Amino acid sequence: MASTLAPTSARGACLDILTSMSDIDSPTLRLIPYLAAITVTIFATLALTSGGESNLLITLVTAAVCYFGTYFIVRFVIALIVRSRSGEREDPDQRA
Repeated sequence: MASTLAPTSARGACLDILTSMSDIDSPTLRLIPYLAAITVTIFATLALTSGGESNLLITLVTAAVCYFGTYFIVRFVIALIVRSRSGEREDPDQRA
């Protein structure tokens, strides 16, 4: 079945994916901060609790700070990238 696809349809599908990801509210770009925050939180709390002594309150506070810090930093970076990419596609004559 893969041989019946024309190259233009595959190219069109890739362009559709890239176009949909250029919007900051796309589902893919909205999912990335959550995944990054969960990953960082897991590794930070594992590193914190790997020692013999661990305080539950300190661990919970560290996990919360890691989660929200990573989430908002990743959202900020994605917004910067999307804005810069959308600015590059504009015609320079149209900018004021």
